[in-house]
Amino acid sequence: MDIATVNPYRYRSYYYDSETALYYLQSRYYDPETGRFLNADEAIYLTIFDSILNMNLFAYCQNNPVNMVDVTGGIPRWIITGVINLANATGIKAYTWSLYQVAKNSIAIAANVFLASKGYKLSCALFNHGMWGNGRKPGASINKLIKKRLKNSSSMKKAISDILASETGDYIDKTSWVEFIANNKTNADLYYSLQHVTFKVKGEKIEGVWNLKVTVSNCYDFDSIRSFSNLSFGNAANDLGWAMQRIGMMIPYNISVTYSVKVNE
Repeated sequence: MDIATVNPYRYRSYYYDSETALYYLQSRYYDPETGRFLNADEAIYLTIFDSILNMNLFAYCQNNPVNMVDVTGGIPRWIITGVINLANATGIKAYTWSLYQVAKNSIAIAANVFLASKGYKLSCALFNHGMWGNGRKPGASINKLIKKRLKNSSSMKKAISDILASETGDYIDKTSWVEFIANNKTNADLYYSLQHVTFKVKGEKIEGVWNLKVTVSNCYDFDSIRSFSNLSFGNAANDLGWAMQRIGMMIPYNISVTYSVKVNE
């Protein structure tokens, strides 16, 4: 009748099931013997653009529990480290936190001025959501803007046409991907906001016209440094986002929108 037996709520309030010797974490079960979860999180899905560490849906925080945390079981987040931890240890937390907020606001203002001057409304909206949205999915207004850009994108239209060109029947249900190139204003806005996305095309052909539902999925995050291989403004902006994400200044979030489109055969 020791306290560990009487109280099933253990480390971080994980519920210990004495019959199975497993821990229940509100969304899935954890096996302490193997150090793995028994089922994958429903909020996580695979995409071909994710880091290789994201391929194992049964691992916790991309096998990096020291530096990352995943409270909801959806998106691993980096714990703010370095100077903020040092500040906590030396008793100057409030001062350092103020500097952190000044830096975050300064970067946000500079990014908004640049993106607004280019007319990149979607890039601006998704950037701000990453800075202040706390990992939540975008709301209706942002999703509406995403759909508008995708419908008007020549890159997206070509990607859909390429799939339809290889379809011999009257029904289609296929998944593919597209990478946007900044060759015009619409595609540039998509390049600086989404860059590449996975999409699913589903529908049927009636009297020579395809009636389609297009679902686009993406995770707004920065998973690698690119300037080392090719120095450009786009890669420099990506690397800044990568650094901001690593210190918790920007939090990744998932995007999923569906829109209708008609395409003549």
